[in-house]
Amino acid sequence: MVLPIRVRCNLPALQFTEVTRTLTASRNGASFTAHHALSEGMTVYVLMPYSQEDSAPLEKRARVVRVEKKPSGLEVGIEFLS
Repeated sequence: MVLPIRVRCNLPALQFTEVTRTLTASRNGASFTAHHALSEGMTVYVLMPYSQEDSAPLEKRARVVRVEKKPSGLEVGIEFLS
């Protein structure tokens, strides 16, 4: 399932917000292509599905569980945390 997704990282050494699309998505996690240097074990915050018109978005906390280099960027797999 392809959905718009906003990924935010707020580490002292790495802070960014990136809007992209999922490659896969489920209720437990998702995968997407990213252009920022993410690594396994990092915590990120995601909005999915993402919409700029959403006036009260609720972020989900997620852990990066897989990162693979691809020609189009990094293919990242995340697991949603409760």
